[in-house]
Amino acid sequence: MRIRDRIVLGAVAGLAANAVKLLTSKTAMRLDWAELHGPLRAAGMLIPPHKVTQPKGLAVGYLADSIIAIVLGVLTVYMLSVTGKDRAVLKGAISGQVFWTALYGVLGTFGATNVRPELPETYLTAFVDHTLFGAVAAAVASKLGHPDLFDGTTPLVPRRLPLVSGPGPRG
Repeated sequence: MRIRDRIVLGAVAGLAANAVKLLTSKTAMRLDWAELHGPLRAAGMLIPPHKVTQPKGLAVGYLADSIIAIVLGVLTVYMLSVTGKDRAVLKGAISGQVFWTALYGVLGTFGATNVRPELPETYLTAFVDHTLFGAVAAAVASKLGHPDLFDGTTPLVPRRLPLVSGPGPRG
């Protein structure tokens, strides 16, 4: 059974991709390739930095990170709806890199979060994490999504419907 709803499909794809992103970022932290992972930065959008590592702070971080993943998953589904699902993994990887630039570069610079890594290695591992996120989100969406979602039509433009339904005027 394939998913026909773009929002539901995006949520599923985003959460699946986020699981991979979390696994790779936590592995990078264990190997001392990174100082922190996405949920800590996400928590820093909502609570002070000194509280992000506390249990409730981590809960906030994982919730915020999951919501961001859902939004990015939905954006990935809409991107594939417009461009088609051919080479979906490559398109997803590129979109993941764009997400990394937007989240870590633009929004991070504008102070969207109070938690900032100091080491370049952390940013580089986040780049890899987000590339994988995009690739996995696109792969999941193209695998689980109904083919009609990826026909190349613009999904936000309504289809023209007749003004009146039923038989036309007589006489």
